[in-house]
Amino acid sequence: MAQAKKHTIRIENFCGFEYLIAENVPAYEDKKYGTVINMDPADMEIIAATAIIENNYPIRGKEVHLFRSVLDLSLERFAGIFGLSGAGVLKWEKSPLKRLDLANEWMIRSFMSEKLNLKKQCLFSEAMKVEDSKVKQSHSIKLRAS
Repeated sequence: MAQAKKHTIRIENFCGFEYLIAENVPAYEDKKYGTVINMDPADMEIIAATAIIENNYPIRGKEVHLFRSVLDLSLERFAGIFGLSGAGVLKWEKSPLKRLDLANEWMIRSFMSEKLNLKKQCLFSEAMKVEDSKVKQSHSIKLRAS
């Protein structure tokens, strides 16, 4: 059986986020399916979550859902970490484009920074500068070719 040709591709709307563009994503050509991404979906989610936190994108319900998925936490477990109800977190997720209020956004951002082992601190003054318009700005994620 012939070896599939490996290469890298560019993905806009990476992991469903309109502002993330992934470059150098490992892929290969399959006769039946065409271009196939050669990367674990869980790794892709971690990369997306890291880019969101590192680049101070506003946190909306869509991002909360991604963060729960990255951490493999149920609504109740995720909510319990913050002293919230599962229904409260579900309300955020059911409004995927609605930004969280600043206090919740800062809390989630700080928590995810810690869980993703990011060195960047989530300072209150930085959170105050994050604008909703930032979602309209794209960010390119460059993956290392293996």
